[in-house]
Amino acid sequence: MLEVTELGKDFGGLQAIDNVSFTLQKNTITGLIGPNGAGKTTLFNTIAGVYKPTRGSITFNGEAIDGLSPHRIFHKGLVRTFQIPRPFPDMSVLENLMVVPPRQYGEQFWNNWFRRGRVRQQEQEIHEKARETLKFLNLERVTHEQAKNLSGGQQKLVEIGRALMADPQLILLDEPGAGVNPSLLAEIIERIRELHDKGITFLLIEHNMDMVMNLCDPILVMANGKLLMEGDAQTVRTDRACLTPTWEAAPMSEAMLKVDNLMAGYNPGVPILRGATIEVMPGEIVTVLGPNGAGKSTLIKSIAGLVPVFSGKVTLEGRDITALAPHTMVQQGLAYVPQNNNVFARLSVQENLEMGAYTRKEGLEQRLQETYALFPDLARLRHHPAGKLSGGQRQMVAFGRALMVSPKLLMLDEPSAGLSPKLVGMVFKNVQEVRDTGVTILMVEQNAKAGLMISDRGYVLAEGKEQIMDKADALLRNPEIGELYLGSKGGLL
Repeated sequence: MLEVTELGKDFGGLQAIDNVSFTLQKNTITGLIGPNGAGKTTLFNTIAGVYKPTRGSITFNGEAIDGLSPHRIFHKGLVRTFQIPRPFPDMSVLENLMVVPPRQYGEQFWNNWFRRGRVRQQEQEIHEKARETLKFLNLERVTHEQAKNLSGGQQKLVEIGRALMADPQLILLDEPGAGVNPSLLAEIIERIRELHDKGITFLLIEHNMDMVMNLCDPILVMANGKLLMEGDAQTVRTDRACLTPTWEAAPMSEAMLKVDNLMAGYNPGVPILRGATIEVMPGEIVTVLGPNGAGKSTLIKSIAGLVPVFSGKVTLEGRDITALAPHTMVQQGLAYVPQNNNVFARLSVQENLEMGAYTRKEGLEQRLQETYALFPDLARLRHHPAGKLSGGQRQMVAFGRALMVSPKLLMLDEPSAGLSPKLVGMVFKNVQEVRDTGVTILMVEQNAKAGLMISDRGYVLAEGKEQIMDKADALLRNPEIGELYLGSKGGLL
């Protein structure tokens, strides 16, 4: 059904996908696993038409689709979902499903005048199909609920429902189990099995190994942009290639960033940070949480050299950067995006990006094109004043400007602050895409649930030092975190 041959996708000098080849057989559930930064989401985006491959080919039902736009691939029956659900937040669940089917008569102005009967008939057919889909997904009770009011697991089911409204032959599922409570996860797994029994083929990215091993056959394993192996669950469990350090988390000595017992503050003798200690491993997204005044922004500014450090140590790839000036930090591979005033308002988008490359003029044009490939909206807006863009677009400009120095570590200070729910989803999708290019990310975020849903691990600060460190999924379910942010002990899900 789907054949990927010697596929490659480059972002400048980085090979995000390197000579990947595999074939998906019809009516299978294929798992795609691998460490963070392995290239899994980049592979999805390339298959779905979001990225154009640098080399290689993709065929679907015998027809070449590499280079086609996403909507043309969608119309051929290949549909994808997203790790962070992206419904229309102010529309009802029913409306979210009804908007999906292509070629609706009501979309054409003249049909509403001269073919009203056909328009009404088709709308009724779509309405009935949407209700049947919601019944199948056990979402009938939230049919008329606004999508933004659903839990994370329910929104994942809505994502699957929207995919089903397109009558797909193949569905690409991006981490359907991420951030979902166990009861809803079991329901999602059951629905996938039932759809498979009806003839739908699946390719899914997932970090929940129990889910993958029990649901998927075959399983593809990726690392460092390459396909390591393909096999059934037992083969993957025992194959030595999957048990090497490229598959496991990097050893502690190989941390990208280490902050050890840091004391820092704005005024001498008045520390805001009181012994903070964190680590960020290569390829991770790590989110720092905590109540207002906990020292989150002070932590990230101290690392960047913008706040005086009284004691403690900061290392980047083993090099001590504690006493370095901010511009020297940038030269070492560290980039920082502040929460506010993070664009030059009177400069154009392209001029903002060029300012990011002020200290690195060589290869400027190539890095501009790489940034535009990552954020296509910026290419369209390149001549617009940055100050007149939306909040989400300004964040793209800020991300892009930081990436112009080709950083190893990108630090973000509350990237979702002040944004609408729709823009929050867009910004966090951008964060994931940046990570997929090989950049490690440390993020301070007040929106705990959204931040943790794209993160590998999280730290909770209080009174200037870390109080809790755990995997993101565990923090989402931690009753202490739920009490801190929601005033209840039920976790964030």
